[in-house]
Amino acid sequence: MGIISFFNPNFAPQRWHQFLIYVGITLFAFLVNTYLTRILPHITKTAFIWSLTGFVVISITLLACASPDYQSGSFVYREFINETGWPDGLAWLLGLLQGAFSLTGFDACAHMIEEIPNPQRRGPQIIIYAILIGMGTGFVFLSVLLFVLKDLDAVLSSAAGPLLEIFYQATNSKAGAVCLLVFPMVCVIFAEISIMSTSSRMNWAFARDGGLPFSRVFAKVHTGLDVPVNSLILTTALVLIFGLIFLGSSTAFNAIVAASVVALGASYGIPPLILVLRGRKLLPADRAFKLPGWLGWTCNIVRFFSS
Repeated sequence: MGIISFFNPNFAPQRWHQFLIYVGITLFAFLVNTYLTRILPHITKTAFIWSLTGFVVISITLLACASPDYQSGSFVYREFINETGWPDGLAWLLGLLQGAFSLTGFDACAHMIEEIPNPQRRGPQIIIYAILIGMGTGFVFLSVLLFVLKDLDAVLSSAAGPLLEIFYQATNSKAGAVCLLVFPMVCVIFAEISIMSTSSRMNWAFARDGGLPFSRVFAKVHTGLDVPVNSLILTTALVLIFGLIFLGSSTAFNAIVAASVVALGASYGIPPLILVLRGRKLLPADRAFKLPGWLGWTCNIVRFFSS
């Protein structure tokens, strides 16, 4: 939608346009998870390589094209600009939602843990790698975007979206900006496929343990496809129903999305809270991934209060 607005300033995007794209991507993810589940490991590997390649290509291209006209380090790392109308402290807290959203999902391997080889060791490793890679690349990428930004007001008011506008300001080429935008666009589709996988497995696990209405239905695994098709259908249906809210009110939909980020953060604090209240002795002594006692307690307490 941003690309269309970018080339045609007179285009007036409608909510139903976005809803149809939303439906298309959701159904695409459903079909991939239903009929191409055997190649999901290859898809996730491709997504990982694509994401890091995009990070490198975009960063180098923007820095090269914008040279030597960069913003100062003071502007990038010290200046605080608040045009929300909210007090600075509250605006800063609201801004954390975007950062939190980019780092949610590192628990995804826990939802797929029964399909991961050597899960006792691989699971914690994957979570740590995901956080480190996300923090490292995210910090560098955001720094690059701010260094090459030229007109902040244009970025904030752009109908094409802030990311595409920054690409354009750095490259001074509409075609080049759109080519760079392809990387995050494809990442979104990869992410949708992975989220559909993990969400359906969560629904299936709850149903298997009798935690959902009609659990027998949603706990079934299709014998031919070897996937929980009913759980995938439930996940897809719920996503589409939430999408209908966007047709009525984009504000309500955005509030739900923002609340989900906060709820995810709060949910990550529940296991540490249990360990803090009842003691880390609950953990099996022969676990494959073990922190020293003092470090484990520190991580649990910090994680609980940060959530």
